[in-house]
Amino acid sequence: MIRIIGLTGLAMLAFAANSVLARQALGAAQLDAAGFTAIRLLAGAVTLGLLVGLSRAASWRQIASLGSAQQAAALFGYALAFSLAYVLLGAGMGALVLFVSVQFGMIARGLIAGDRPGALEWLGLVVALGAFVYLISPGLSAPDPLGTLLMVVSGLCWAAYSLLGRGSTRPLTDAAGSFVRCVPFALILLIFGLVWQLPSPLGVALAIASGAITSGLGYAIWYAVLPQLTRTRAAVVQLSVPVIAAAIAVPVLGEAVTPRLLIASIIILGGIAIAIQGPGAAVSCDRLARFAIEQYHHAMPHPPMTPMNRALALAEEAAANGEAPVGAVVMEGETVLAAERNRMKALNDPTAHAELLAMRAALAKRGTGRLDGCDLYVTLEPCAMCAGAIAHSRVRRVYFAAEDTKAGAVENGVRLFEQPSCHHAPEIIGGIGAARSEAMLKAFFQDLRRG
Repeated sequence: MIRIIGLTGLAMLAFAANSVLARQALGAAQLDAAGFTAIRLLAGAVTLGLLVGLSRAASWRQIASLGSAQQAAALFGYALAFSLAYVLLGAGMGALVLFVSVQFGMIARGLIAGDRPGALEWLGLVVALGAFVYLISPGLSAPDPLGTLLMVVSGLCWAAYSLLGRGSTRPLTDAAGSFVRCVPFALILLIFGLVWQLPSPLGVALAIASGAITSGLGYAIWYAVLPQLTRTRAAVVQLSVPVIAAAIAVPVLGEAVTPRLLIASIIILGGIAIAIQGPGAAVSCDRLARFAIEQYHHAMPHPPMTPMNRALALAEEAAANGEAPVGAVVMEGETVLAAERNRMKALNDPTAHAELLAMRAALAKRGTGRLDGCDLYVTLEPCAMCAGAIAHSRVRRVYFAAEDTKAGAVENGVRLFEQPSCHHAPEIIGGIGAARSEAMLKAFFQDLRRG
């Protein structure tokens, strides 16, 4: 527990230090925004590439093909807008605007996708939004409008980057891939930066520190500790980033904490804290946790026997036997209680879904009539029947890979766990291994239609 707390605190310190380093370099004109962005991205690419290479998770040639063009574009947009904003904003103010923008970007995406915030969440969001409007409204202590707009763009790009990668099973290698994909554009940006302003040695050092230490190593630490945190804790702990940034900026940069910034910060962070305690917390910062919540072992060279990978292997076995490719594993701590796959055809039983069979086997093994403290890994979002069984069995946490927009009952359809009649709602973490599961399902039903 002490190790987890220490690593979490170190990751938050790294994220906050990014703002301080950027402001120290750009506010004092040690180099221009283009040069800072370019050097930061290049340093981050080298650091993450070395970390992946040392773990033997992928070669340099393979790293360049990881991630996606969309993720790289979002990362580049975030980094460039971030640097431009810090020419005009203080470290504490910039960190707060960035954090709020990321949150609201994720919330907006959740609403578009059909998430339904509860009354407590709406209250928190309205309070946070009202305080944010107060923060940026005209006045003597209001932040620079252009700087604020640029930081909002940066936050929205970071939200997009996070959401694009939420189904990743290898977050560290995919992050490295996104940074490496940005290298050609960073080199072009560096040329423009050198033409515009020759950077000072201190400016170069600050940009390298931002890319290699607070970004590269900071992300690596965060991905390592994230599986040990619940999604709500992962969201709440990030509330500390603007506070840490402001606390560092006062002695290091000589920034003043204005009454407006202090009041708005307390209300904004309090409002978001209220929102992410609600039953539908999936619309908040936990979206960021989803894309890395699977065991950090996915970033290791040979990760075949993580629970979700075991479930995916069972799904492949089901497909090979003419069953819809769905697999499920029930875990109690590090112990596999049961592992099953769809057997509806084999048993002539329409209820023989993978997760239902796995839960039955786990209940028989436990002999307690409940699965409290146990986690279920399943390759497809559970249907209403299975969701009901999950609630009755008191499963602690459900990890699923692919969403089922037609028959799913967790994040689609009836959303069983959000109904007043549901007396137990497990924690839900979706999107892990989604691409592999979706590919299997698509291939299976295409073959079925061909007959």
